[in-house]
Amino acid sequence: MSAKKQSNPRAQSVDVVARMLAAVPYLIDNSPVTVEDAAATFGISKDDMRSIVRTLFVTGIPGESGTGMPQDLFDFDYDLFVDDDIIDMTNHVGPANTPRFSGREAAALIAGLQYMSDIVRDDDRPAIEALTTKIKRGSTNAPENIVVRMAPLSSDATPLRDAINDNKQVTFSYVNAQGLSEKRQVCPLRLDLVGNTWYMRGYCHLRDSLRTFRTDRMRHVEILEADRDHNIAPESLPDTLFDVPATDEGIAVVLEVPASAVALLADYNARVSPSSGGVVRADITMAHVEGLRRLVSLLPGGIRVVEPDFAVRDIALWAQRSLKDCSPS
Repeated sequence: MSAKKQSNPRAQSVDVVARMLAAVPYLIDNSPVTVEDAAATFGISKDDMRSIVRTLFVTGIPGESGTGMPQDLFDFDYDLFVDDDIIDMTNHVGPANTPRFSGREAAALIAGLQYMSDIVRDDDRPAIEALTTKIKRGSTNAPENIVVRMAPLSSDATPLRDAINDNKQVTFSYVNAQGLSEKRQVCPLRLDLVGNTWYMRGYCHLRDSLRTFRTDRMRHVEILEADRDHNIAPESLPDTLFDVPATDEGIAVVLEVPASAVALLADYNARVSPSSGGVVRADITMAHVEGLRRLVSLLPGGIRVVEPDFAVRDIALWAQRSLKDCSPS
């Protein structure tokens, strides 16, 4: 005699609860909807869908009478449900009162996701689209319409996205901060936008290490037939763009900074000496002189460039021009 297969009541209960939790936001967004269409969406029978609706209809606080209270948690057009097999959720006080994003908050998050969608690989974009949909659905009102316009890639660098998506190597001529040009062969891994400047991070065969390149300094970018030959996951790269030795510019800079402002160097992996008289000396590697200008501008008059000489001269001239532009005519 064969043993009768025993069902698992706990597992069945979990399935029912999971379907009910999923049904609530679906019905909020899609009411009115036929029982047949709702059942097809969840892959269940029409009877099971009707059972979910009946359970939601009586979900809430029963009140003193013990018979349930209108407008308590979930409410449906019951006559439409019984007579025409149509689900129309007319009230959902509980979900509406839970903390949710405002339209402005949702718009800000969606703008950030739009920014990311232009950077991530093609196979990651569906996840961003799904998250955008959830944020829109979870806001208290319709998100404000914000369009994110990103700085375009330089025309020479536009093939980089294709190379990254196809896991191909590229070659290009690269002009560094000193104006010197070198031929590079690189496995491109990731594109990042900092301010209005695009950067590409990849494994450089010439340097035999990870490097960061300004795309507007790339010339004659060519996608090779060779596949990427380094198993470095783009998501494993540090979020700090100019992590040493990630830069390819080779500008080793020595700064003097007030000890109280050392936090300004957090993104540069600085090597900081002990404080002397309230001032520390820091060694950092910059990708370009423009980045050094931005750093100095964070604390005008407080950060002093010590080395190299060409960077000292550049910052001095830049400061003089800035003062002249700001002085009254």
